[in-house]
Amino acid sequence: MNISHNPVKEAVALAISTSSEPGMVLMVQRPNEPGEELPGMWGLPAASIRAGETCAEAAVRAGRDKLGVELDLQDALAFGQQERDSYVLTMTVYRANLDVGETGLKLGSTHDGTTQYTSWRWASPEALQPAADLGSLCSKLYLRWLKA
Repeated sequence: MNISHNPVKEAVALAISTSSEPGMVLMVQRPNEPGEELPGMWGLPAASIRAGETCAEAAVRAGRDKLGVELDLQDALAFGQQERDSYVLTMTVYRANLDVGETGLKLGSTHDGTTQYTSWRWASPEALQPAADLGSLCSKLYLRWLKA
C-alpha cells in the first residue's frame, strides 16, 4: 500500500541463471554517469513496466531489448516497494533461465530513456550485497528470498 503522495513506478528485475554456470546469477553493471541511480553498481537486470504491459511482458522485453536474448521466464520470487526521492518504486523479481545454447549476451543499444548496462558477468548472489547496502531494491529482494 502506497501511503506516500509520490507517484508509483512499477518495475521488474530478473534473477537469471544458466546450467553452464551453476550457482551463479547474471549481474549487470549500471552506467557510471551523473544523475544515474546507483552509478557503476552491479545488480540484477531490471526494467520499468510500460503502460498496458504486464509484469511478465516487461521481464521478457528486458531480456530481449537490454540483453539481446530470449529468456525462459519462470516464477515470481519476491515483491516489494521502496520510497525514493520523487516516487515509490514497486518491484517484482522473477526467476529466468538462459538457454545454454545462447552464446553471448548483447547489451542493448537503444537510448529511449531506459538504463543501458555497461557490462555483465556471472557471479555468486552474495556479490549483490554492496548494491543492496546502497539501496538497490532488486538486490535486497533477491537476497532476502535466498535466505528465506
